[in-house]
Amino acid sequence: MKQILNNPYICAVPNSNHESGGGNITSNENGMHAEEKLKRIREWLSAMFVERREVIDGMLTALLSRQHVLLIGMPGTAKSLMARAVCACISNAAYFERLLTKFSIPEEIFGAVKISALKEDRFEREIAGHLPTAHIAFIDEIFNANSSILNSLLSLINERIFYNNGSAIQCPLITLIGASNNVVDDEGLAALFDRFILRYVVNYIQEDSNFVQMLTRQDTIEHARNPPVQLTFEELIYLQAEAAKVTIEEHNLEMLVRIRNRLRDAGIVVSDRRYFQSLSVLKAYAYLNGHSALGDEDYLMLQYVLWTEPTQINKVRNLIIGLTNPYMQEAEEIYEAMLSACRELEHGEEVHKAPLAAETVTKLNQGMKKLSVIEEKLRAERRDTTRVKGYIADTQKKLKEILSLYLGITA
Repeated sequence: MKQILNNPYICAVPNSNHESGGGNITSNENGMHAEEKLKRIREWLSAMFVERREVIDGMLTALLSRQHVLLIGMPGTAKSLMARAVCACISNAAYFERLLTKFSIPEEIFGAVKISALKEDRFEREIAGHLPTAHIAFIDEIFNANSSILNSLLSLINERIFYNNGSAIQCPLITLIGASNNVVDDEGLAALFDRFILRYVVNYIQEDSNFVQMLTRQDTIEHARNPPVQLTFEELIYLQAEAAKVTIEEHNLEMLVRIRNRLRDAGIVVSDRRYFQSLSVLKAYAYLNGHSALGDEDYLMLQYVLWTEPTQINKVRNLIIGLTNPYMQEAEEIYEAMLSACRELEHGEEVHKAPLAAETVTKLNQGMKKLSVIEEKLRAERRDTTRVKGYIADTQKKLKEILSLYLGITA
């Protein structure tokens, strides 16, 4: 995979020795179905990039829904590496990558002007090997796009059209992943910002144990170049078609109306276009979660769609959870309280660690009991229990670590 990651221009994502699927859309010679490969890719990426599960889900959802995703975060938060790792999971697709600077010129993105065409009074670019011919693209520091690049970039991202010598060319672009160190504050770039239906703020690793896991992982960059399994381009198209079949019923639309009204009441106004585009995102995320119809958990993807300022993200999330599943709102509050207790223990004075650890163990056990009650309520109402099960499993892991590290007790 070195050719992909080191070449700033375009290349076909090569077939490697991985399980890439051959010519069969639904399964390869080893009998692995496209859905199974997607699941393995999701788990592999989430395990490799700690505290990035939701960002990984966003990029995979973007691929399934033919939408674009923006990653915003300080340098060193693995934005570029995550994007490249996701793109490496798709074989035999045309991939384009570029880092923009304030001095970048259109030729870097759209191809050089043909000298032979100029001699014939035609302004035509050699687009082969550039963004107009890419299926998947990653543009780092995308908000460095200047006016000479911006207009063509906007139409290519939104309409998948590039004008070459006045002729409209339909571009095969599926998903563009953009990255930036900062939230855009230039009104001239607002239209570009709006083209990204999914938007993530990527922070530094928060939990000490995850930070240590990141430090002790060997050859992360090389590992990211070599996914254990790849989807072929044909399989990706198949999965997109399957995701589009996810059912959105009348009550789902009614919930979207309620969400929109509550957001308006909170002073968060989102365009009609963004709500419309969110339908394909919801379907894709539901499919990624193994659902044939939109469920309560799937609405949570909207927290990355319906904000314009990063300060709105938690407000949007809490509003959505409160409307779609009050049980999960309670579960999140319990889980956050347990995380807070763990952080207090990690940052507490060494001399007080043992008694504080015992107190934290009590809090975690009490919290897990409450989460188990919520899980039973969710199951009784036939609601999704995946997230609350994840909270319980994560708490059990933290509990074992605390018992071993601070109290010398091993299970």
